[in-house]
Amino acid sequence: MSKPLSTSQVLYMLEQARYQGETPNLARVDLTGADLSGVYLCGVDLRGANLTKCNLGLANISKAFLRSATLIETNLTGANLRQTVLINANLKGAKLNGANLIEVILSKASLREAYLTQADLRWTKLPSANLENADLTEANLTGAYLDFANLSYAKLVNANLSETSLKNANLYRAEFKDTNLSGAYLHMADMRRTDLRTTNLSGATMPNGKIHK
Repeated sequence: MSKPLSTSQVLYMLEQARYQGETPNLARVDLTGADLSGVYLCGVDLRGANLTKCNLGLANISKAFLRSATLIETNLTGANLRQTVLINANLKGAKLNGANLIEVILSKASLREAYLTQADLRWTKLPSANLENADLTEANLTGAYLDFANLSYAKLVNANLSETSLKNANLYRAEFKDTNLSGAYLHMADMRRTDLRTTNLSGATMPNGKIHK
């Protein structure tokens, strides 16, 4: 089994590709543990790459391709992932605090136990994604698409989920405190054992199909 590429090797590959006018291709490359904090990775092909425990804090990964990539316990704090493709990616335990995830595609991705406090997930697509036990405190999910997603035991304190689609989502024991669910679509969602007493449900479509006044 080949060893993971070192940080210097990765930076050299990026530099050489750009020098030749090509889009860097790091598909299926093992980058385990590499320090790529603040690195410009916009549009890079990282499909199937292993980025386990990488440091990508403050990196620009916007419009990159990370389908089926492994980012277990990866540090993405403050990173720019806008419009990145992360279909089927594994981000279990990843740190995404304060990250820009606007319009990211995370269909069927795993974000179990991920840290997403104050992350910007506006208009992000997360159908069938797994966010069990994820921390979304103060995250902005306005207009996000979370149909059939698993948010059981997720922490959504002070989060903004206005106009979010959560059809058939699993919200079992999710923590809602001062959460904004105004205009959200919750038809057929599993909201057993959830406390909604301090939640804004104005105009939300409830699990039974009725609109909350």
